[in-house]
Amino acid sequence: QKAAEYALLSKAIYRIKDQNSPEFRKGSLSKLKLKCNFFYEDNSGIGVMIVTSNILKYVAVVFRGSDEWRDWNANRKILFAPFGPKESFLKFPWVIDSLVKVHRGFNNMVFGGDRYRKIADALEMARRENPNYQVAFTGHSLGAACSILAGAYTAWSMPDCRISVVNFGAPRVANTSFKSWVEDLENASLWRFVYDDDIIPRLPPAFVGYRHVGHLFHLEKSQARAYYRFRGDDDLDLVGAPEWKWNVIPSSFDFVEFCTDHRCLNYADYLERKSKKNPTVYYASKFEDGYREKAQRFWNYVFPSPNELRELGIV
Repeated sequence: QKAAEYALLSKAIYRIKDQNSPEFRKGSLSKLKLKCNFFYEDNSGIGVMIVTSNILKYVAVVFRGSDEWRDWNANRKILFAPFGPKESFLKFPWVIDSLVKVHRGFNNMVFGGDRYRKIADALEMARRENPNYQVAFTGHSLGAACSILAGAYTAWSMPDCRISVVNFGAPRVANTSFKSWVEDLENASLWRFVYDDDIIPRLPPAFVGYRHVGHLFHLEKSQARAYYRFRGDDDLDLVGAPEWKWNVIPSSFDFVEFCTDHRCLNYADYLERKSKKNPTVYYASKFEDGYREKAQRFWNYVFPSPNELRELGIV
């Protein structure tokens, strides 16, 4: 249920322009009975709000996705940069400072100027008012990328705070060292929801060094699947997401579908209309494991195909 609410928040923030928006009173968020503790936007294109739910007991930091050309200008700055606000670089252990790199445009969007400090101060105030509430970072598209960077930095700088990052249609945001560092944080968990063939999670391309962070929740049209840390884990017998699906370059024929799959509406509708009504099929309760592959190998051994039989000289 929280994932569905986070999707609604990620969709609604595109329309919210201030802390007293009518969205909270009579719009799509009115039924959630939320309180907006903080809203901030500036000419960089960033938009972020902090809301609290007395029903589900959470404090959510919600980032707005790409809405105007200036936001896409941040998206296209794909060069790597050190992670976090500039004044924090000396605080990192040497190995993290030198190896952890992130998307320069996304990092500037979150940590440029005093933006992050304003967000962190407002979050701390909301936590003091609601000390037992879960803290979550969420967003769609560019907002999803911002939620990863802000959530990771907050988990590192507030080790006493348990952080959940739940986002939708996130692009790749950083290198392998960042992925390893974030996934080793004991007080952070990260879930990336991807709707079917959404093109944005396939960018920037992996061959330039970008990697996905956290677990993948793939909302396919026929069913939902969850992949442990995207690549799986051999020791845990958990398989990764099929690589051919995530390194694909769409043809002109597929391009429109890849782009329309990125709409935040798709995520909100899927979780609200499919996952809630039929969670067995449309909301994965466990990670994909190697059982299917092992079973397939077993049955292939028991009932080999004609080609395998011919190779063995049996037929």
